[in-house]
Amino acid sequence: MIALVLLGLGAAGCDGAHESSLRKPAPGAGTSPATLITADSGNSFQVGRYAISHVFEFRPGTPANLSDVESRLGGNDVCSGKFNEASVRWPRLGISGRFITFGAFADSAGDPITDRSVTGCEHRDQIQVSSLTATAPHWHTRQGLKIGDPLERLLELYPRAVQNGAVWWLHTIRSPFGDHSPEPDMTARVSGGAVQSITVIIGAQGD
Repeated sequence: MIALVLLGLGAAGCDGAHESSLRKPAPGAGTSPATLITADSGNSFQVGRYAISHVFEFRPGTPANLSDVESRLGGNDVCSGKFNEASVRWPRLGISGRFITFGAFADSAGDPITDRSVTGCEHRDQIQVSSLTATAPHWHTRQGLKIGDPLERLLELYPRAVQNGAVWWLHTIRSPFGDHSPEPDMTARVSGGAVQSITVIIGAQGD
């Protein structure tokens, strides 16, 4: 079992930006499962009615593939992609996702599919969620950051967020792979002084 270690209060990075699963939202902040997007301790995520926990333990039955996500967010999505990747949009929800598999697709007999014109859109149960991005104004984080909020609001809610160009790291972990360096699992993209999107980086497809 691979354990993820959240950066502590004394560690470098955006420790003050961590969202704890134990932290309660402020009264009136709104916690509708249809609008919440968040990353929590234990490498667990919630995007609307879709939730996934302890991703890097890769437990059998973990709801990680596109079919699992569709069962919670709905099947009214638009899917496109190439052999081992798929880009999926839920236009009515203001959500998009990136899905990847590091293995080959298999047919109904379990034999590998070598036709590279086949995509994850045709094998939704064999391609896993890499990231989900919210772009509509009704989405918010557990801390209350919403799409459209000014940068000042982001810094108020996440005072130790780390800037990387137009992207701000809101929630940071130590990677369980490689050199265990800090990396984000929730980010916000800022343009024109306002939050344009919020992304949770799930990585359910593995290393």
